[in-house]
Amino acid sequence: MRDEVRSDFERSVRVLRDIVFPTLRLSCPDFQGMEIEVLLHHRDRLHYDLDTIAGIDAYLRTPLGLRTIAARVQYGGLHRTFTIRVARPKQAVTELHKRLSQVASRDSGTLYPYWTLHAYVTADGSRLSHAGLAKTSELYVWLAQQFALLDPREPHEPLMSRFSREGERFLVVPWDIYRASGHYFFEYSSHDATTARQ
Repeated sequence: MRDEVRSDFERSVRVLRDIVFPTLRLSCPDFQGMEIEVLLHHRDRLHYDLDTIAGIDAYLRTPLGLRTIAARVQYGGLHRTFTIRVARPKQAVTELHKRLSQVASRDSGTLYPYWTLHAYVTADGSRLSHAGLAKTSELYVWLAQQFALLDPREPHEPLMSRFSREGERFLVVPWDIYRASGHYFFEYSSHDATTARQ
């Protein structure tokens, strides 16, 4: 792992473990009272495989079982969106393709993250601003259905594409659009939490 990639990974692990998940344990009914473990060690073969192959960054732990989580942390800014990688240089496998394949083969025992979490934290990583949580299978099946309905020759709002400098393309899914789908969706807002405490 390159030094800058390792540094980003370690920073995200700390933010998830110390900021994001403790906040969600207090605010999200599905996380309350749960132990949450973040995969820390890329040198450990199991942690590495769970992250790079299955897309699992953390898990909820109970005496009766585990629920896995894919988590993305973004610093500064606030977009209230899920961003999903749909194209990479050299036709490398994308997040969208991998998740759809995992969900399609889940009955055969394929591991995949049960939850998909996108967290927005302050630029210094000291506070959670917003977080959106969806069930992975519902989110990705819904996305596949949306793509099937879209005419590829037309610009497709509200599902937008964003390009990165590295030639990657991301699908941007506004939380309000996904919430309207009727699928499970939980949103944490530090503004709402502050208002509730007053």
